Amino acid sequence: MYGPDITFAGVPRTTLDALAEAGLDVVFVGAPFDGGTSHRPGTRFGPQAIRATDYLPHDASRPHLALGVDPLQELRVADLGDVVMPSGEMEQSLKRMRAQRLDLIQIHNLLDWRTHLRTLREWKAAGRIRYLGITHYTSSAYDELERVLRAETLDFVQVNYSLGERETERRILPLARDRGVAVLANRPFAEGGLFQRVRAQAVPAWAAEFDCESWAQFFLKWILANPAVTCAIPGTSRPEHLADNLRAGLGKLPDAAMRDRMAAHVRAV
Repeated sequence: MYGPDITFAGVPRTTLDALAEAGLDVVFVGAPFDGGTSHRPGTRFGPQAIRATDYLPHDASRPHLALGVDPLQELRVADLGDVVMPSGEMEQSLKRMRAQRLDLIQIHNLLDWRTHLRTLREWKAAGRIRYLGITHYTSSAYDELERVLRAETLDFVQVNYSLGERETERRILPLARDRGVAVLANRPFAEGGLFQRVRAQAVPAWAAEFDCESWAQFFLKWILANPAVTCAIPGTSRPEHLADNLRAGLGKLPDAAMRDRMAAHVRAV
């Protein structure tokens, strides 16, 4: 893989099948659930975010300086991963949106994807959803993402793709095209990194050739001009940024030669 199997504090991974024989003292379990917050969706990503923040690739040592003990060394500890949340969460989503049918539901970050995929297929067969898909946001997951894309029949894949994160071009986009899977590009600004790179610089004058007026439009038009991409999904809480992002879908898109020029310009900044 391109990245490690991230567990909390770097402890070993375990499974439900192995749990009874493991003889563990402590087991970490994540609960990816949005229902405990009000108007703040996204807390379902909390367990994975905590793991990514607390991961120690060198060992699982965490000495307590005041007590002089290291619980992760003295106890048998493992990470079971995230529990499967019931489909009642999806039912609640339908109620909140006052909808009987949704166009698309995706399995975020491949969390327990086999279980969720069975549920989504049942919902699709029953006409409750139109499309189903999987998502991830980092290249360290591409090995598993590729395996799922090859083995399963999917409608959508959502993956990180931008002028700052182009590994997707080599691995995921060609496979999605061959499998007839639509692509949603997340992190189109590389978590704001692209704006930092071009900070205090004007958009090049030649960007007017494809009706581009801002750096946000520059970055988004480059993505949208790739025929393998169905849609880019930038996120913002500011209405003026929303309006600017939407304008990337208007006017001309750059051709292949112009996309190369755009990429070279950003690399040179």
